[in-house]
Amino acid sequence: MWDYHLRPKKLAKLGGKALDKLMDLPLANQELPEAIESLAALKSRMSIVLGLSSVQSNPNHRASHGALGCYNARSQGANGSFTDQRYQTFDHALAASLLCIIPVVGLGVYANSEMVFTNSVSVVSPKRPLPIVYQPDIASRSLFGSVAQWNAGKAFRARNKLLHWARDDIRRVRNELTEMDRDKLDLYLDTFEQMRNRQEKVNDI
Repeated sequence: MWDYHLRPKKLAKLGGKALDKLMDLPLANQELPEAIESLAALKSRMSIVLGLSSVQSNPNHRASHGALGCYNARSQGANGSFTDQRYQTFDHALAASLLCIIPVVGLGVYANSEMVFTNSVSVVSPKRPLPIVYQPDIASRSLFGSVAQWNAGKAFRARNKLLHWARDDIRRVRNELTEMDRDKLDLYLDTFEQMRNRQEKVNDI
């Protein structure tokens, strides 16, 4: 998406130095652009933040964690993507003030329909990416499985047992790896820990 897809129509007429200064305007009096005008009914619950990463997150396409982190994720992965999770991204910085079980939910779409999740956009803290889930059914089961009935409820409970097993299995394997490989495995272990802790909190309520 380009910024003009998000910029309210009155502000779209501004240009040059007028956009260089900080502006904090209520959305109530703003008309949304065509790309997001279907969200007009939610304006009272919505914020549009522009101008955070127009330069810092180079490259401007596939900037990975730099898009929400306002930094250049310079470590280039084998597939050509930029993967360095050097700093917390601003979605988590804002969510830190919220007292909730799931402060940030990462949902996405991907051309490959078989892709389940990836660590490419959001970072909880340095070296701790948040998985972006690409499969709607998996996201739904993860978020709402604790209150599901019949087979869906059974699948949620079985998944909890699997997370416990996976965590313990990763810990066993970890001690047999080199330091570099342990660092990579720790990312997976942390993801399982986050998922397991979240599921336990959901169960408690």
